[in-house]
Amino acid sequence: MRAKKLLVAAAGAILAATTMAVPAFGNEPAPTPDEPLPESSCLQPGGVGNTGGNTNPVDTNVAVYVGGNFTRTAGAELEGQMVVNGNAYFNGSGLYNIGWVGVGSGLLPPAGSDLLLVGGDLVADTPLHISSHDGTNTLDVNISVGGKVIGENNLQNFNVHNTGVLSQDQGRESALGAFSNWADNDFKVLKDFAARNTVGEEGTYTNQWGTLTLTGQPGADRHVFYIPVSEINGGTALSLRYGDNISPTDPVVIVVQGESAGINLNSVQVPGVANLDMGTERFAQAAAQTLWVFPDATSVTLTGGAQLPGSVVVPRSDSKVTMSIPGTNGRFWVAGDLEHNRGGSEFHNFQFIGDSTASCDPELPPAPEVPIEVTPADPQVQQATCPAEGQDQTPPTITTRNTNKITYQVTGELTPGNTITITATTTPGHTFPETLEGWTTNTDKTQATKTFTLTEPNCTPVIDEQPESEKDPVPPVEPNPPDIPEDPEEENTPTDPKQPTGPETPEQPRVPSENQGTPPAEKEKTPSPRNEEGTKDTTSTDKLARTGVSGAGLLAVAAGLLATGGIALATNRKKQM
Repeated sequence: MRAKKLLVAAAGAILAATTMAVPAFGNEPAPTPDEPLPESSCLQPGGVGNTGGNTNPVDTNVAVYVGGNFTRTAGAELEGQMVVNGNAYFNGSGLYNIGWVGVGSGLLPPAGSDLLLVGGDLVADTPLHISSHDGTNTLDVNISVGGKVIGENNLQNFNVHNTGVLSQDQGRESALGAFSNWADNDFKVLKDFAARNTVGEEGTYTNQWGTLTLTGQPGADRHVFYIPVSEINGGTALSLRYGDNISPTDPVVIVVQGESAGINLNSVQVPGVANLDMGTERFAQAAAQTLWVFPDATSVTLTGGAQLPGSVVVPRSDSKVTMSIPGTNGRFWVAGDLEHNRGGSEFHNFQFIGDSTASCDPELPPAPEVPIEVTPADPQVQQATCPAEGQDQTPPTITTRNTNKITYQVTGELTPGNTITITATTTPGHTFPETLEGWTTNTDKTQATKTFTLTEPNCTPVIDEQPESEKDPVPPVEPNPPDIPEDPEEENTPTDPKQPTGPETPEQPRVPSENQGTPPAEKEKTPSPRNEEGTKDTTSTDKLARTGVSGAGLLAVAAGLLATGGIALATNRKKQM
């Protein structure tokens, strides 16, 4: 992912005043006191201070690693390289520096480094200054993102000399490079790191009046302290004191036991110094020699008014760590989520001298002791589909995705009805589990196969017949209106004389219509009919109005019929006479 750079010659001048040793072990136990320890090229002679001219761009290791999501709610700076396996959310207000910072150790990545790596999405809601520095000039670096970058305009300073590169939408493995396997097997890399660094002479501690004093075993050069969370929890301000038998070159491992840990650090002390200043060389030594391990913690909160010396490792993937202390000083590696939430606070970058994989020039990633188990992904199968009218049948497709852990091969003709075989093969250093649902593995668990048959689509058109009850009803045929003569004097067919007729009905007087213009003086106001409730009854009038025939017209027709009947009756009597 990046070239290894050991600037030993340059570091020699820097380390002229103090030369410190680093145990050379990765997965091995700590060396015995009589074994020679190699010199380090990445220790700073001073402590935390102004890094304007005090920089050492040789660190190719990760300063802050987050296995889950990172959230910046409040905070000022993060020194060194940052790797986030999940999403990175930079919220809050104000500028946030990543890489080269205003106040830090000065231990920085070299020019052209992949300085900010995010496996998921990068959301920059606030300006980010991302760069390195050689003491004189700003150095361009790269940003590598597996998902989307939101707020790209807020990414600044990484391309001052037009050599920095921003890459996105490339997937998690490609974006994280050599760090992509740190999440394998539930973060085995971090669990192994935490476990092997508990090797050493177990020291003793006391906690009196808020001062936690660490005392090493005489003659030991590596010290381990097991401290229950009950000794440091409770919200009481704590002073950390490096006591007797602990040399500045001795690794010190503090194992905090418990699931919920909170450290409220008020000061740091060494023999003869009641409050160690972070700008001193002794503070830099304390930062590089100390490792805090929280092997069982699901919740870790760092608060207080002092700078925390030492690296921090929290190996549980279901953990949440909140950094709300003025500053941390060392590597900061967590398998779960990390929140930076204190205004002005900073992550300062120091190596841990007790493990070569935490130095500034590690072999990344650490070689696993056993092959890493991986699981093949089921292929995406799109069966053949029936075409639209006039189009050819859509053929089946099978999609697989090779990774740097598993490759896939498809065997068989992609035709409906054929049997297809998918063969998944692991890359070196990886293996399949003993059993895989839906897959058949070979003896050495480096290959797995899955077979299935492509289906033949049924393209016969389907006629959708509706049940009789669901068919559209036939609209009723409306009857023709009755023929009603408009003129009462129109001749009508006489009644059959053989048919009996009713009694003669006297002719009714004709009622003038509304259009006949009866003078107002002759009109009489006839009371409107009333119903039982005493209100005006309009039922008959309304029904007559709906027929479309006026009342005057009906009276005229009735009068005509009566006249015709009378004529017929008179004629019949005359014949009988």
